[in-house]
Amino acid sequence: MRDLFGVDLPIGSLFEDAGTVAGMARAIEALCLNSADVRAVTGTVAVPITRQPLLSGAAALSHAQMRAWFLDQLLPGNPTYNQAHAYRLSGKLDVAALQAGIRTVISRHAILRTTYRLVDDEPRQFVDEDAAPHFQRLDLSATPTEQRESKLLDTLAAETRRPFALESDPPVRFTLVYCSDRQHVLLGVWHHIAHDG
Repeated sequence: MRDLFGVDLPIGSLFEDAGTVAGMARAIEALCLNSADVRAVTGTVAVPITRQPLLSGAAALSHAQMRAWFLDQLLPGNPTYNQAHAYRLSGKLDVAALQAGIRTVISRHAILRTTYRLVDDEPRQFVDEDAAPHFQRLDLSATPTEQRESKLLDTLAAETRRPFALESDPPVRFTLVYCSDRQHVLLGVWHHIAHDG
């Protein structure tokens, strides 16, 4: 901050309202002497992040992707490299809005629409511009209340262990478990080839 903007931002402000990018921008702006415009202090103009064009055809794998791909080939169907995150959602849920949000995230990140196939005996990654996210819905509301939590945990564990077919499946999938009108659990499972936690 000192080098780029010429200001000293107190460490404590990182834990207050400046704990977000917007908050930090406000704090920096307030510290810039006699200016409400950071550009006047830095002499630079922020460049917006733009979507980069997709690689055409087959792209090489990174070293980390190559290791994950190799281990998947060595032990096909092994879920060891699946990473899962489950979120309890309380209250009324707009499922269509949730699905639209997931679609938006996946549309912004090519790695979440990528499959891995051999080309001339070399693994290559292919981005599917139109890949729809894998989103399934499961209903546990008919399960007796005293058994529902156990059934939920078993369901989440089974979905987490389900392997990816890297040559045909995008490396992320979502499961929405309906427990009651105001209780849902969203499970996201990613393969380590595309997600490092």
